[in-house]
Amino acid sequence: MIKNLGLQEYLSLGYIYLLILGLITESIFYKLLGINILNYSSLSDILLSPISLITGNPILTVFLLVFFGLSFLYFRFFFRKFQKKKEGEPAKTLSSGKIMLISLAMLISPFIGVEIGRGTKLKSQIEAGTTKPDHLITFADSRTKKVRVIGQNTVYIFFVPEKEKQVIICPIGNAVFSIQKLNLP
Repeated sequence: MIKNLGLQEYLSLGYIYLLILGLITESIFYKLLGINILNYSSLSDILLSPISLITGNPILTVFLLVFFGLSFLYFRFFFRKFQKKKEGEPAKTLSSGKIMLISLAMLISPFIGVEIGRGTKLKSQIEAGTTKPDHLITFADSRTKKVRVIGQNTVYIFFVPEKEKQVIICPIGNAVFSIQKLNLP
């Protein structure tokens, strides 16, 4: 079944994978901060969130490449050895469905772990009031505010103002004039 898939089927499976991965990881991260992100996100925001996570953190990118590479080699070796026939015994095989489920679980697990770790760390910083500002937001009325940006999508920016203990959700279009990254030491 899996061997007969064409390019279109692989693209469709990739699309579904990104959608599921984005839904799970975004929901976990923002839920830890008390935000139901699905109320503030579009489909494109959810699809791009895993890609944004990978490209935004070079250490995570290297880790995931090594993880997936080692997983690929392990599965390749493990399943060959598992399927070899011993004398007098029928060959043991796993169905392609089971292999696909195991592979998907392995592909989703690192993202879930990263989002739980990020969300938990950020939640404790917010509760303690120790978030460090990383951006300067200039609002449409010319006010400026140093903030720690938690996330952003096509319509909203999520941030914690300096020395405050709550997440602010602000629409970008009408309220925000500019977002400037601060030079951090």
